[in-house]
Amino acid sequence: ARVAVEVEASNVKAEEEARAVAEVDGSRLRAQRAEKRQVAAEVEDTRWRVEEEALVTVDVEAMQVRAEEDERAVVKVEDARLRAEEAWVAVELEVAQLLAEEVKAAASAKVARVRADEEVRTAASAKAARLRVEEATVSASAEAARVRAEEEARAVVEVKDA
Repeated sequence: ARVAVEVEASNVKAEEEARAVAEVDGSRLRAQRAEKRQVAAEVEDTRWRVEEEALVTVDVEAMQVRAEEDERAVVKVEDARLRAEEAWVAVELEVAQLLAEEVKAAASAKVARVRADEEVRTAASAKAARLRVEEATVSASAEAARVRAEEEARAVVEVKDA
């Protein structure tokens, strides 16, 4: 019976040791599982951070591309505005040249009118002078004829008196 008690005690002890080993193994397994879960969580977290950073990088690159496109569009608009201004300046210059030509033509026409008026006045003055000369000539001829008639009348009177 003693042997049976010792065997029983030995079995109990073996069971306790087995339980203790099982508990240690269970604790170690739980710790390993917990560590694996922790590592898996850290890996997942790292993966998410990398993906988020990649997305942010893509967003930043997309914003840079949009900014460059916007800048090119602004340059194109500015170029178009400058070309429109150049065209407008060219039109204004052409209009100014046409107006200058019109003013020049009008001034030439006015000068021609003034010259023509002066020529007409000069011609009229010359004609008036000719008429005055003719009048004076006619008047002088009439005076000379009158004087001759008077002289002839005196001569006739003198002949009669004599």
